[in-house]
Amino acid sequence: MTQAPASFEKIFSDETASIENTASIPLSISLVSDSGCQVEMELKPGQVINFSAGSMDANVILHNGDPANLLVIKPGPPS
Repeated sequence: MTQAPASFEKIFSDETASIENTASIPLSISLVSDSGCQVEMELKPGQVINFSAGSMDANVILHNGDPANLLVIKPGPPS
């Protein structure tokens, strides 16, 4: 029996994040909201996407590759 991939990172409601593939190979990810909406995509090497969670929390799930090669940057509060 194959185990489902674990959540890699949680993006909380009203939060935004930049998600970058720093690997030299494509990475397969899913963005899954707490309401069950799901988007699956393949990030090409060096590709960056911007994601906004909206009114519900969302999970970034890595399906293949080394987690060290998936960079999730969430802006912090201004200092």
